[in-house]
Amino acid sequence: MVELSVVFGILGICVALFLFLSPIPTIRRIVRARNSLEYSQLPYLAQVVESSFWSLWAIAQGDRLEMLINNLIGITFMTIYVIIFTCFVSNVKRNSTYLQILVSVVLVTIGIIVLLFVENSTASLFLSIAAVVLNCIKYASPLSVAKLVIQTKSVTYMPLPLTIACMLCSILWGMYGILLNDIWIIVPNACGVVCSTMQIILWCCYCKRSSKTSSTMEKEEKIIVVCHSTPLVI
Repeated sequence: MVELSVVFGILGICVALFLFLSPIPTIRRIVRARNSLEYSQLPYLAQVVESSFWSLWAIAQGDRLEMLINNLIGITFMTIYVIIFTCFVSNVKRNSTYLQILVSVVLVTIGIIVLLFVENSTASLFLSIAAVVLNCIKYASPLSVAKLVIQTKSVTYMPLPLTIACMLCSILWGMYGILLNDIWIIVPNACGVVCSTMQIILWCCYCKRSSKTSSTMEKEEKIIVVCHSTPLVI
């Protein structure tokens, strides 16, 4: 009989896959324009680093197969997005882009070194803390849009379907953590549920309000594309 935790893990992978695919429209715009436009690759790199730490942690734990599969899928998709972004990055952004990639590689390398050469329990603790901190920061990052939503009275850049998907993903992985009695999985997903709930409440408050003129929104779009160009998943 399949354990209930495995069922929630598989469901979590399915929802996370939808979120991992959500940046495709952004990538298509970049490819069509043959330019990175005003988009940033930083969210994709952040997801690569975060998913790498979760994967290394899952390996250290030894019994978190669903977590490992989920994050390996995430690493694969985000790496593809980063490669495409790098191919079309403008000359102005090229140096900063390479620097961001270098920093990401260094961070992941540190994680690998810790896993290979540090005592297992210590390595697991280090990797779990790093992964949880990164996960909580990323779950909270869309709330930076809240000020703009309130100012413009528009939810144009706070897409409800993506927010609901993030909440569902957090609930599924949170249940997975509860069933396994794993605090490292429960904490970031509890944070994800809270942040998603706040976004949904904000969306409900302003979804019927009038927005500012399109010219104003275009000026502010540069802020938003950084926050919403990639999903936030464990």
